Amino acid sequence: MLKKSIFFTIIFFYFTGNFSVAFGDSPYDGWWFDSDRPGSGTSVEVQGNTLFAATYTYMNGTPVWYTSVCKYDDSVRAYVGKMQFWHNSSGSMLPENPEPVDAGNTTIRFVTTNQAELTFQLEKPTTSQATHVTLTKFMPVVSPGVSDNRILGWWYDPSYNGMGFFLEARGDTLFGAWYLYPEQGNASDYGTWLTFTGTFEKDGNEFSGKLLKWTGGTGWDSSAYTPPDAFDINATISFTLESDGTLNLKIGGMDVGTSTPEEMTASAS
Repeated sequence: MLKKSIFFTIIFFYFTGNFSVAFGDSPYDGWWFDSDRPGSGTSVEVQGNTLFAATYTYMNGTPVWYTSVCKYDDSVRAYVGKMQFWHNSSGSMLPENPEPVDAGNTTIRFVTTNQAELTFQLEKPTTSQATHVTLTKFMPVVSPGVSDNRILGWWYDPSYNGMGFFLEARGDTLFGAWYLYPEQGNASDYGTWLTFTGTFEKDGNEFSGKLLKWTGGTGWDSSAYTPPDAFDINATISFTLESDGTLNLKIGGMDVGTSTPEEMTASAS
């Protein structure tokens, strides 16, 4: 099987509409986790009264992710919205007209800038009981220091709707995830995800790290949580932060289901 490099020029994701909060201004932006459920969590970005999140978790040991677009409801002092999973029929790790499917409902309430309460109830693919999870900001725990707001949040290539990267750097450490789809020959109704971490120096513009895959965990709605195992898939991710605010990002050593390496150039939406 041919391994190749794939190149992206990705831009900072922003919501359409008029919002009073600029990039990196929300104290709630970043990675959130439950220390009792290692190897899973939620990536959050807030702009104005809209919150966009992806929850990375497991279904029968397989890594899956759900997205949520939530609006602030002043009556409950929380962000309320639907959870969705994404079906991709291309047989590739890259999306091709993926379709969102409503999976349930969710509420996220921020108690402080470092603690949140997440409640959700799945209706698809199976019905679950309402589940409550207490979340803590991840990066201040693992790498205390100043947040690098230049890269904090969602990044995407508009040519590939339904796929994206979430990045957060604090102190001298970067942690990120790539939300994508199962590899060629393993078509699934659900997306998958890979993580990466490594050194990212203050005011730096270069990053390189290994991609990790996580398997074997249980979903947050399980009565008992089984921690997942992480393993190196022998692929790398690297990027350069350009002066115009874009990231030139390269994935090396993976078969993504394309016949040739691809150049992906983003434009603002």
